[in-house]
Order: sequence, then structure tokens, then C-alpha cells
Amino acid sequence: MGELILVTGGARSGKSLFAERLARDSMRKVIYIATSIEIDDEMRRRIEKHKERRPKSWRTIEAPYGISGSGEAAGLLHEGCIPGGAAGLLREGRVPGEESIPSEERVPSGAAGLLSEGRVQGKESIPSEGRVPGEESIPSEGRIHGEERAPETEGGRAEGATAPIVVILDCITVMISNIMLQKVVNWENVTPYDTEMAEASVRAEINSLVNYAKELKGSVIVVTNEVGMGLVPQNVLGREFRDIAGRANQILAANSKAVYLCISGIPVKIK
Repeated sequence: MGELILVTGGARSGKSLFAERLARDSMRKVIYIATSIEIDDEMRRRIEKHKERRPKSWRTIEAPYGISGSGEAAGLLHEGCIPGGAAGLLREGRVPGEESIPSEERVPSGAAGLLSEGRVQGKESIPSEGRVPGEESIPSEGRIHGEERAPETEGGRAEGATAPIVVILDCITVMISNIMLQKVVNWENVTPYDTEMAEASVRAEINSLVNYAKELKGSVIVVTNEVGMGLVPQNVLGREFRDIAGRANQILAANSKAVYLCISGIPVKIK
């Protein structure tokens, strides 16, 4: 049985850097699932910065619409990373016994958001000089739960072919925006049915990710954004994105063994 770890925070809060340090400190095999799409030069530069920062030994899977929509990610089922019984749950996109978040637990509609320009901002990259002085590894309370450092070989990898792995998915909010824009082309004249369809697709992918984490032999670290702490977006796409992302984060947090909130590069454990 695997575990899910959620890392959240605002833009440039150090989320990705913390998640990467958490994975690197585990001394496990790491698979990095990237959700960004090179839609313009700005996003291309951000993606390149992330690639340059990651260790060469990490395997990267491009999955802009999530795990269940990626043939390469699904291929992990056949590599012994996930028991075969998880395949059906991934396809169904649901958590056993959980269909939706109760209405009383939803993010208030008055919460603020992101996407004033109608799209998710690019993933952040924290330069090496921006680290806390003297901080090279994650403190014991920030390590993967139950984790004991595996012995290293001369090449720096942990011994044991069947050792648990770590999967990083970075990030959920970019994935959500990709799904929303795929499901609904014209957000200028969107209907309630359109938004419900888009959210249903997002929720199915989130639930698939939860099932994936439960069945994985190892840990899944998910990076997301807190998008409800600023101004209310001016356009429909921005407001719907804020609400859908907030409810998706609630599902992830409820099913996570640990949740970290990053503030100014400092991870704070909140669960």
C-alpha cells in the first residue's frame, strides 16, 4: 500500500523545490510526471528550468492530462510498480466509496483566485541561490513517512531492485487547466452543463490519482497551488478554475498521509 503526499502553496513559494528535495532525500528511484505543455516561450523557459534542476537519473513522463490519460504512465502497471488490480480503478477514475465532496465542505464562492488572464500561470522555479543557507536536506519531520535511508551504491542509487519508488506529479493546477481547456473550447459562452462536464473530468482524474497512490509500492508526491487567496478572477474561466482546483485540492488533502504548505520557501506541515 502506497502513500500520497500533497505539497501546496502560492506561486514562487518553493513547492516544486521542496517536493524534489523530498524525493531526492528518500534515496529511492524517482519517476517525475510533468503536466505542463509548451504553449509559448514563457512556459518553454519554465519547463527547461525544471528539467535542468532535476537529476539525470530521474525518469520523466509527460502527462498533461494526468496519469490515466498517459500511455507511458499507464505502462507502469506492467513494470511491477503497481499491482494489476489497480488498473480498473484507474480507468474508472473513482475512489472506492467516495463520489464527491459534500457541499458543506466546498470552497466558499467568495474565495479569491488566480487566472486573471484566463490561464494557469507557469510552474515556479527556485534558483539554487534562493535556498536557505546551510540547508541541503529535508529535516526528519519532512521525510517520506516511515522512511529509512537506503544504502547507496557507488553510483549513488539505492540497492535493491524491488525497493519502493517515488512518483512526483508537478503540478495539479496545470493539469486541471489542461483538462478544462480540452473539454470546453469556448469559455466565453460556457454553459452550466459545460462546467459540470469539465469538473467531472477533473474529478475523475483526481480520483484516479488517489487510487494510483494507494496501490503504488512507494510514495506519490503531488504539487498543487492554493488559488483561492487572492482577488476574485474577472472572467468565467478564472472563477471556474479557482473553484474546481479548490475542490480537487480538498479531495487530495483528505486522502493524503501528509500535507505541506510552502510559504516563502519554508514548508509547513499542516497534516
